[in-house]
Amino acid sequence: MLEKKVIEFVCTANHGRSPVAELVALQYLRDLGADNEYTAASSGNAVDAIRTGDVPLSIKLDIIYGALGREDVCTQLGFKPKEVEKAITDGDKTAIGDYFKQAQKFFWQEEHDHRAEAVEYFGLPGKLKEHSDQTIALPDRVAIYGMTESNKNGIVKIYEPSEFNPLIDVLKKEGVPDAFMKGKDVYLKAVEAIMDAVPNRIDESIEMYKHS
Repeated sequence: MLEKKVIEFVCTANHGRSPVAELVALQYLRDLGADNEYTAASSGNAVDAIRTGDVPLSIKLDIIYGALGREDVCTQLGFKPKEVEKAITDGDKTAIGDYFKQAQKFFWQEEHDHRAEAVEYFGLPGKLKEHSDQTIALPDRVAIYGMTESNKNGIVKIYEPSEFNPLIDVLKKEGVPDAFMKGKDVYLKAVEAIMDAVPNRIDESIEMYKHS
């Protein structure tokens, strides 16, 4: 039996956007009757960096300040803004790392909850993946779509040293913005954008492969 050709969707952490794109794509391929030849996958181009904590300080601070900007988050995490600000001013790497991990965990759970609500709200069939995968160069990928231009550039860097040459592009020209830390309404809009863009990209990928 021949292996299926894979159309992949990539965001940063393979948590909020790309797993939803994968779910939408799998259903669309079933609707087309093309799921015997094609399948969908998702990954994140910074999953390994996030797991090891090898995250730029600017991103850590963005997430910490995102927590400081919400009283409910500070209360739940026990953050005392003056103490957090002092750690940042002093350049206390240990404290900053600890604040970052706590805030990131909170926002990831919040995003997970928004994701579950979105699946139910939009009636998306199937089950979302529960783990995150790092984007790596693979021979069965025929097309890979990043949620943003930054994701696309990350994919290109991953594939440049390899012998594989899939189509690499953004899912939408204007990108699908990261709704991380931005609340349910923003996340629902991101999912709507994904649902609108994925079928067109699937059609284009299949048509492109037929003529390759």
